Amino acid sequence: MDVSIIVVNYNTEKLILNCLDSIYEKTEGLDFEIIVVDNNSPNKPQVLKVDSRIEYIQSETNLGFGKANNLGAQYAKGKYLFCLNPDTILINNAVKELYKFMIEHKDIGICGANLYQANMSAGHSYEMLSPGIRQEIINSRHCSSKRYNEDFNITKSPKEVAHVVGAALMISKKLFNEIGGFDKDFFMYLEETYLCYQVKQKGYRIYNVPSAKIIHLEGQSFTLKTKFEDMFFDGRKTYLTKVYGKSYYYLSNFVYSINCFLNIVYLLFRGKKTEMQINLYRLRKTIAIFK
Repeated sequence: MDVSIIVVNYNTEKLILNCLDSIYEKTEGLDFEIIVVDNNSPNKPQVLKVDSRIEYIQSETNLGFGKANNLGAQYAKGKYLFCLNPDTILINNAVKELYKFMIEHKDIGICGANLYQANMSAGHSYEMLSPGIRQEIINSRHCSSKRYNEDFNITKSPKEVAHVVGAALMISKKLFNEIGGFDKDFFMYLEETYLCYQVKQKGYRIYNVPSAKIIHLEGQSFTLKTKFEDMFFDGRKTYLTKVYGKSYYYLSNFVYSINCFLNIVYLLFRGKKTEMQINLYRLRKTIAIFK
């Protein structure tokens, strides 16, 4: 089998059904399977349990994103794993495009698609810098760099990146198993970033493939923005501590807090209340770390 598509579900029944429909509609010329891991959703998608086309796995607990994908990978028969968010819709034969790229480039460890928003505008698909102090400085609103701030490939050529967004990520099953899958210390957010880091440590490269096109309804699987922020902060702490150590983590937070404060002042004068409130929440979270 060529590819095992792993989709992790948690209370996203309507979204995941649209996602699965798009896979069957757009994917051709490929021997693939779909594995759905339900993260102990309160509202379990009953229709998926009886769909004979799907390998349905019920987790007894909410494992988070990475560990749920690890569970799905244990059942995978494909040579390649494609981790796909339930809040995605395939625009074209994206899985085949990514698979072809991986087959033709053995030095590539992970590749990802170009992600679009619901209105087909450019979406967050990758990062040119890994999380850390350098990223905080260069990607700040006040030291903006087009070279590093880009997160969507407007060209037709694949591009080497620091890491791809985990909403649509392909890796060989062999390499995935060698690394040990997604790190178990992450619950949600930045586990794909750390996976890319581990892959690069083994000498492989990370690429965005713009010919693979997928809509990502980012954030629609969450109802509380603060919950997202809290989980992101936890993932960020785990990543920075693992890669750089605890002292670096605190120094990075100091730089991050300065950026948040400057953003608040900027957004206040621009009248962007919602963005200002988000940055204020982030600033409070960061200050609390030092207490």
